[in-house]
Amino acid sequence: MNGFNKPTKLIAPKSSQEFYDDLQNKVIDEVITRFETWTHENLAKFAAESYAKMQKQQNHIEQLQNDVKDAIKAYREVIK
Repeated sequence: MNGFNKPTKLIAPKSSQEFYDDLQNKVIDEVITRFETWTHENLAKFAAESYAKMQKQQNHIEQLQNDVKDAIKAYREVIK
């Protein structure tokens, strides 16, 4: 009974973000495969919401890029 009930392969734990990303990807895959069943109104609403979300994400990315630039500039001032 030495090896009884022991997993044959260790499963690496996922962070909550990895778990969420996997779940989100599965949902997105399911939704995308059924676009042909969507009404025009639902597709238009989805497109508008997606565009707004992408704009918000782009703004966040740009802010983070500016933060990195500022941090590099501050670091260079400190090491002079």
